[in-house]
Amino acid sequence: MAEKKPTGVLLVLVNNKETDKEAEFNKWYNDIHLGEVCGTGSFYKATRYVNTKPVLDAGEARYLALYETDWKDPEAAFKHMQSFSKGMNIWPSIGAVYVKMFNFVAEHNVAPPAPAKAPAAKKAKRRIVKAKPAKKAKRQVVKARAAKAKRSKGRAKRR
Repeated sequence: MAEKKPTGVLLVLVNNKETDKEAEFNKWYNDIHLGEVCGTGSFYKATRYVNTKPVLDAGEARYLALYETDWKDPEAAFKHMQSFSKGMNIWPSIGAVYVKMFNFVAEHNVAPPAPAKAPAAKKAKRRIVKAKPAKKAKRQVVKARAAKAKRSKGRAKRR
């Protein structure tokens, strides 16, 4: 199955006004709300993030949610999802800081690093031998055989 490519993304920045119920809020958001939004058919993927700052300045959001759509018209996907909002189970003390739909422009992926190469084995040194005329080569073979035979006779005598 081919990977879907987003045509747009819904960016949602929110806070939970009941800070003593963060665990319940996150359980609701992850287990209920993300599924409700994606269940409308407008968005095929939802991803949540939490702000890295433990103490927020006024107007900052603690949570970011990104909803990806592959609809030709991302704004129509957003409006379609909004038509289901009355039937959704919404957290009573959610504070929306920012909700906006964005159209896709471009992407850049960093290529994964190449696998580590095993150390190269040492290559045997090769001698370059020039081609010799056939008669000269035959003479050298005969001489080499004779020298080998002479060496083996010498070894046999020593035994």
